[in-house]
Amino acid sequence: MADYPEAAPRRRRGRGWVILLVFLVILGGVAIAADRIAANVAEKEVTDRLVAKANERGVTAASTEVTIDGFPFLTQVAKGKYDKVTITMHEARAKSGRQTINLNELVVVATGVNADTGQLLKGEGDISADHLTGTARMDWADFTALTDYSRYGMKNVKFAQEGEAIRVTGQVRILQLDVNFTAAGKVSVAGGKLNLQVSDLKLAETRNQFNVDVKALLPTVVQSLSAQLSQAMTPPALPFGLVISDVHPERDGLSVSATGQGVPLNQ
Repeated sequence: MADYPEAAPRRRRGRGWVILLVFLVILGGVAIAADRIAANVAEKEVTDRLVAKANERGVTAASTEVTIDGFPFLTQVAKGKYDKVTITMHEARAKSGRQTINLNELVVVATGVNADTGQLLKGEGDISADHLTGTARMDWADFTALTDYSRYGMKNVKFAQEGEAIRVTGQVRILQLDVNFTAAGKVSVAGGKLNLQVSDLKLAETRNQFNVDVKALLPTVVQSLSAQLSQAMTPPALPFGLVISDVHPERDGLSVSATGQGVPLNQ
């Protein structure tokens, strides 16, 4: 009979552990919520600063999102160094000379981001990144707009993906006749330019009023047209110090990759 009274204290100790566990869970939830709130505030301030700087470079977007990764965020705040910041500019547009070029979705990933949070929340201080990568896509129509081919008597010049290369089509005015042409092209990046190199140009058979194919009258026209189609194009100016490093043809346009090192994001 003496053993029965001991059961009640054991139940009280069990309830104490449950209460402690619930308290720790609530405390952890509060810490996570506070961490996320702080991150949201910082993301809003960074977004405002970066949008303003991008606009100064002539780069606009329908909307811009900034996500600061890494947990806990407050630890990054204390250090003034953030693991990763992703900047997504939807329906981005950039300037290339007098042309406005659509970049569709411009995604920039910054790692090793340095910013004094206290100054940042006051709208002051610098934001810099150890390393940047960016991706975007120019539609083929916008790529065509980088060069005015009408000065060479060409019209309806179009580009399209053909495997790893580019297919070029258009018309050129020869001896008062519009002659269709096709060619193969390849784009590379060098010296800050998009270098289009055209080869294997073919003219469609087009006969004049004397039933003579114009190609027979101008045997050097193919070489001349290839040289005129091959251009060093000025790419659109990208924000945040990004420099185009590579391009790749895709079905819907030219995929663009860019990089940056030790870049001040808000300058």
